[in-house]
Amino acid sequence: NLAEKFGAKWIFGGGIFIAGILTLLTPFAARIHYTLLIVIRVLIGMASGLAFPSAAALWGKWIPTFERSTVPPAAQTGASIGIIFTTPLVSIMTENGFIGGWPSAFYVFGMTSCIWFICWCFFGFNSPNQHPRISNKERLFLSKHIPPRPSKNGFIFALPYFVQFLTTIIVGQIVDRLRARKTFSITTLRKTQTIIGTVGTCGFLVAIGYMGCNQFRAVLCCILAVGFLGLQTCGAIISHLDIASNYAGTLVGITNTLATIPGFVGPYVVGAITKNNQTIEAWRLIFNISAGIGAFGSLAYCILFNGEEQRWNRIEHENDTNGPTNT
Repeated sequence: NLAEKFGAKWIFGGGIFIAGILTLLTPFAARIHYTLLIVIRVLIGMASGLAFPSAAALWGKWIPTFERSTVPPAAQTGASIGIIFTTPLVSIMTENGFIGGWPSAFYVFGMTSCIWFICWCFFGFNSPNQHPRISNKERLFLSKHIPPRPSKNGFIFALPYFVQFLTTIIVGQIVDRLRARKTFSITTLRKTQTIIGTVGTCGFLVAIGYMGCNQFRAVLCCILAVGFLGLQTCGAIISHLDIASNYAGTLVGITNTLATIPGFVGPYVVGAITKNNQTIEAWRLIFNISAGIGAFGSLAYCILFNGEEQRWNRIEHENDTNGPTNT
């Protein structure tokens, strides 16, 4: 709502700048006290949370209606692409002792965020009408093809992620308590989370296609679909830590590389289906395809996943601990 009232440029950029400054302070907080570290990380999450709704406000001002199935999804893949490149880079910096080892990750990326913010101040603008360097022809084109947005859209865009956040926190606490009591194995817990999350998310995705023009019901289904993803956030997505915590960085890099594929392919599939065919049936097909892909991934996970720590996770570290046996 603030992004739409006062302009998304400073809300979006300011959130990233604050997160960058706090990232730079993270190593110092870790050395002072773990409580301060937790506070810093929570504040980073809150500052980063400004990105999604404010980005939506920017897209509403800059992206024509016939490109909204392509540009926003492609832009959102940047988060996954960043993980692909930063994960091995962090490993290299840490192993080589660059700027003190592990703190280097926070220094480098915190500083990168601050430099990005400086560039954003000069090159980012709230709307085409405020941009001093685009042509009148381009400005008129964007004004013609971008309809005005109601002020409530920013809140609606943020609500699904808030529900997902609550789901992640609540379910994560429950799972950790069950695991501590050894009520269920970690494999059973992760698979149960995946099944419930998939049924909820895929079910509500399919339901969206049958809501017709009822905006309230469609938005409610969307909120619930994203909310159920919270079970995956504290479940399947952190399975790397369960099976091989010492190699979690490498595993995340591999899985997120594969996860970027839908981000590139999806917008083109959507564009192909809806080109000159903006109908309920076309969008219903898109939601059904998305649900089918999610269900297939869940099935594969439940068949193949074993949550017990893998033996190879400790081999190298055991050798380092034992040291050389020959003299």
